[in-house]
Amino acid sequence: MFDNLKNSLDSLITTRPDVLEKIKELDKQGRYNEHVDPVSYDYCYPVDPDYDYLHQPLKTRLKYFMIYNFIVRTMEPRELKRMGFSVVGRENLKGIKSAVVTSNHINKLDCSLNRRALKGHKLYITAASFNNYKGLLGDIMRSSRMMPMSDDRKGMVNFVKTVNTLLQKKNYVLFYPERAEWWCYEKPRPLMPGAFHFAAKNNVPIIPNFITFKKNGKKDSNGIDMFDMTVNILKPIYPKEGLTTKENEEYLREENARAWKECYERVYQKPLVLNKVCENQVNQKVAAND
Repeated sequence: MFDNLKNSLDSLITTRPDVLEKIKELDKQGRYNEHVDPVSYDYCYPVDPDYDYLHQPLKTRLKYFMIYNFIVRTMEPRELKRMGFSVVGRENLKGIKSAVVTSNHINKLDCSLNRRALKGHKLYITAASFNNYKGLLGDIMRSSRMMPMSDDRKGMVNFVKTVNTLLQKKNYVLFYPERAEWWCYEKPRPLMPGAFHFAAKNNVPIIPNFITFKKNGKKDSNGIDMFDMTVNILKPIYPKEGLTTKENEEYLREENARAWKECYERVYQKPLVLNKVCENQVNQKVAAND
């Protein structure tokens, strides 16, 4: 079982040549928030209005406790080593008890990078509903405090209520405002508003994490370059007094984009240039960060 699990996790770190080609094509078209991997709901549990994010039955809590402590804590250091994990900027977390964390989405396991970078803080990780897998992989993700969004309006009411509760009780909640995972895409992409609404609504700061990476000289089985990855924890961005929730939402989003841009240009030593953003991107059945 563990060998199969290792192989599954290893496959999540890497990608396929056809996915890289799709990223190049969507980049040219300015379709920066579209998914490049197939989206399937065939092997997922539904996230309905009664989905229990925080108060699972004792049997379920015990199962997740065992999975997290005996599988996640065993496997995650191995995967972090394979991704060449490092972190800079942890001093920017000092004194922050509750926050919305944002991250660029450049690997299916970048949640592990962010969790380790934020070690010492209780982190909940938002995800699209199609990540609520059945089976062991899904249990691993749920034991790691994954919070799948819902495609149902009433289900999203439940999700929103849960996020607000967590932010009022001194937790960190991670969002991927770029919406879609693009494997090892260097540039920061346009940001969806969801994360910034929650920060403005609950008067908590944004902690903007930006993951950068460099080739490590290794290749995967497809001959694709592998990278060492660094989580850059940037200075927190606080809502401004005197602004409305909507105004603060836009302010936080603009400041997050500016911070990521500055980090990108500092690390890679080149200016950020994006193609014209397409205004009519495919709105797949995904609630993530919209």
